[in-house]
This record gives sequence, C-alpha cells and structure tokens, in this order.
Amino acid sequence: MTNRARTIEFVIRHSSFIPVALACILLLPAQAASPETPPPPAIPKEVIANWQLPDGPELTSAFITNWGANSPAAAGRWLAAQPDSPARHAGAETLAELWARTDLHAATQWALTLPDEGIVKSVVFDRLAALWAEKDPLTATGYFAKLPAGELRTLGAAALFEKWSQRSPAGLHAALGKIPAPIADDARTSLAPVLFPRNATAAMDLLCEIKDGPRRIAAISQLFDYWRRRNRGASAAWLAQSPLNAEEREQVSAGRD
Repeated sequence: MTNRARTIEFVIRHSSFIPVALACILLLPAQAASPETPPPPAIPKEVIANWQLPDGPELTSAFITNWGANSPAAAGRWLAAQPDSPARHAGAETLAELWARTDLHAATQWALTLPDEGIVKSVVFDRLAALWAEKDPLTATGYFAKLPAGELRTLGAAALFEKWSQRSPAGLHAALGKIPAPIADDARTSLAPVLFPRNATAAMDLLCEIKDGPRRIAAISQLFDYWRRRNRGASAAWLAQSPLNAEEREQVSAGRD
C-alpha cells in the first residue's frame, strides 16, 4: 500500500473532524495509476455520518471534486443532509456539474431530492439549467415541471428558458407546443424579449398566449411600454388588432408613456 493510501485509510478511520482529514488527503501528491496500485479504501458509513462541512467553499469544493468523481450518489446524500451555508452551496454546485458530465439525468434526479429550505436547491438547478440548455433542453422541461409551484420552479424554469432562448430561439419557439403546461408560460415570457428586436408583432402575439391572466397583462404591458417609447404608431396599430379584450387593452394602454 502506498504512503498516500495508508494516510487516507488512517484519516478516514480515525478522524471525524473533516477539515483535518481533508488537509491530510488533499495535500498528498496523487500516485500514478497502475495495475499494482490498489484503489483508495472505502470510507466507512459511520465515519461519513460524523463528518461536518469544511470551513469555506473552496475546501468543500475540493473535497466534493475528489469524492464525487468516484461516488457521486454518496456525496450527494451527504450534502443533502448538511445545514444550509455557503460551503454547502459550493459543494452542491460542484457536485452537480461534476455528476452532470457523466449522467445529467442522475444529477437532476438528485437535485430534486435536495431540501427546499435555503437557496442550495435554486443554486444547483440554475447550474443544471445551463447544462441542460446545451444538451437536451426539451427533456429538461419535464424535470422542471415536476418542481412544486413557487419561487424555485419559477427561477429554475426561467434560467432554463433564458439560456435556451439565447442559444436557439428558433428551437425554443418550435418546441413551445411540447413544453409541459406548468412551465409553458415561463417559456413564452423568456422567449418574447429575444424575438422582439427581429419581429415585434410576433413577440407581442406570443405573450398574448400566456394562460395566467395577471401574468399575461404584466408581461404585455412591460414590453408594450418599451415598444411605444420607440415606435408609437406600430405599437398602437398592434394593440388595436390584438386578441386582447377591451378591458385588457385599456390596462395595457394605461402603462407609463
């Protein structure tokens, strides 16, 4: 057994104070892999149960990078049980990105199990949204739609659709009919401002498809005010022929000039 392996084995069996353990493990030079080099010893569950978060995000990220590369599920369960803190946020974001490189589906399933208190869940989903937008954004909508209604689902879906609309607005537009109903309005809200510079009428018409009434009027009013300050004639012509009813047109028209 190498000196590094002996040290790791000693530390994980005799230390419950994780910063000391990490200092010993992380500062040792890694040995080149060879058929004669045994794998690092498994970490006993009773030792993991006594571990505490390291002091500071950097040390937590370093630890999770090493542990998560070999046992992401175990590292994820441990992180989920830790108290909310900047160190936990850093570790969770590190694990999400590391795990997503090999299994984006498993990483997202783990993120769904994170507790709702604090901001760690929103931090992780924001990072996963960027990765899903690069690889398979339509599949990601199924995960985000499963989140309970509230701030987390709104923020997560907004992050996904913002990144998707920036990467491929035409792709998002074409996929609108396939997006689950709970987050379809988030897609329309994110896409309309991206479409607006090229086709203001299409962007406004898209906002008219938002199902939630107050949200629809708020989104239309905000973009309409912007348009009216730049082209009063075109914006007025659109409003006159829009699918909005008389009361809704009045609400939109009453926005700031």
